[in-house]
Amino acid sequence: MIESLVLTNTVTLQSVLLDKDNSYLVLDEADLGTVEGTHHSYKYVSQVGVYIDSTTLEQRTVAISGWVIGDTYDELKENKKALNRLVNPLHPIDAVVQEKYKLTFKPDYSVKYSVSYEENNEVLCKFLIQGTCADPMFTTKDKQSALIASTIPKFRFPLVIPQGTGILMGLREPSLLATLNNEGDIDTGLLVTFSCTSTVTNPSLLNVDTREFIKVNKVLSAGEQIVISTGSGEKSIKGIINGVEYNYFKYMDFDSTWLQLHTGENTLKYDADNNVAGLEVLISFLPKYLEVQ
Repeated sequence: MIESLVLTNTVTLQSVLLDKDNSYLVLDEADLGTVEGTHHSYKYVSQVGVYIDSTTLEQRTVAISGWVIGDTYDELKENKKALNRLVNPLHPIDAVVQEKYKLTFKPDYSVKYSVSYEENNEVLCKFLIQGTCADPMFTTKDKQSALIASTIPKFRFPLVIPQGTGILMGLREPSLLATLNNEGDIDTGLLVTFSCTSTVTNPSLLNVDTREFIKVNKVLSAGEQIVISTGSGEKSIKGIINGVEYNYFKYMDFDSTWLQLHTGENTLKYDADNNVAGLEVLISFLPKYLEVQ
């Protein structure tokens, strides 16, 4: 049973708390739906049963009901206005449950209010929010990240530099490999950031277990960044130079794949055709779950 959740309009960034005890929006019920699996099958003549070739996961529907309350009628109207501004069928809404998991949906309608006086009067008003999740999976609220190539800082204050010996200002992390654990229920996309401390040629990232890789065929200068997103519906390759973004899709190697982080442990290796030591790599991802209750 869901006791509270936070709804956030991802466009306006307005947030409201729906709670059973401590909010002017009192949560009644939160039905976050289920995920239907569609099995694609085929059969031959006189076959008993069918062969299931593949399975896809369909969209999820949500329904959230509750009560708007207020100490005065004017306060009640202001609280309803806040809810009206939040729920817009044009804007996606993030629903955060258990302060950890997030589900994104688009409202099917504006807020539905009760039309009976018992449920819509001067001190309270019952409401219903309904929506559709194009991506039916829960994710964690925050991305999980791994810095698999970096320079470990050694600089500290106060600073005293010994004469004749100098001082270590940084230490290059030598490992080219990192093991990431996807604890979710399905494969998930990656957000990969290549940062250059010096000139680097053709950076790449390889899944050692599956031999899949993604590679960018470009000579990168010091300070240049490449940001690669492989998530469903958000695939892109962008370059950033002096804060200005460019489309780097044309530099993607022909044999590359949009790397996914498979369920369980994944061993990833970064590389470059020249000067791999000048490369820093940050990987972020959101594990995806069918259910979290």
